[in-house]
Amino acid sequence: IPYAVLETDGVHVRGFAEKPTYTYYSNAGIYIINPCEIQIIPKGGQYDVTEFISSVIAKKRSVVAYPVYCYWLDIGKPADYRKAQRDILNESVFK
Repeated sequence: IPYAVLETDGVHVRGFAEKPTYTYYSNAGIYIINPCEIQIIPKGGQYDVTEFISSVIAKKRSVVAYPVYCYWLDIGKPADYRKAQRDILNESVFK
């Protein structure tokens, strides 16, 4: 963030964080699921993986993340799929 960020408590300003850096993780959509957790998934219909993971967490079961630091691209849109096809031919993308 290229500017100071207010640190607040409700409407009261407590200070500033000057040009802070934040790290966020995105969901890469790659999952390894313990077979015993499959029973959580309701039969029939659509069930989003985010609902599944939330259900596992709500049952106080373990969910872990594995950070991916290499090339990754969502190919859910045709333009992104075409980009991935071009990128696979360009070795420098993977270094």
